[in-house]
Amino acid sequence: MRDFKEIYTLPLKNTWGKVFTKDDNLAFDFPMRFIFPDCIKLSEESQDELVAIINGEKPNTKKHNFTYDDGNILLDDKLFIIIRGWGHLTGIGGLNLSSEEAVVIQDNFAKYIIGKLN
Repeated sequence: MRDFKEIYTLPLKNTWGKVFTKDDNLAFDFPMRFIFPDCIKLSEESQDELVAIINGEKPNTKKHNFTYDDGNILLDDKLFIIIRGWGHLTGIGGLNLSSEEAVVIQDNFAKYIIGKLN
């Protein structure tokens, strides 16, 4: 089983709400309100601050209670982050991993993010 850190390589970078790995693979999205009306909307500055915390470049001074549910990170039961990269993980042009292994990798990446933010 591959470690998620081999695939979701840091540092992450935010580009208009889409967050990419060091290797330019899509890692996660901050959801857009026009698609997910009940999601938590963050300014680009707040998104960049959260990415810096996840990267370990900045300390987390705020404590929250994030949870994980089927590919999504939630805050107060509202959509906060959508984990991405399924095509890269499972695609023939990507890593061609099994669905079972890809789920574990995405889940472990989400747990890492939650650990940094909680």
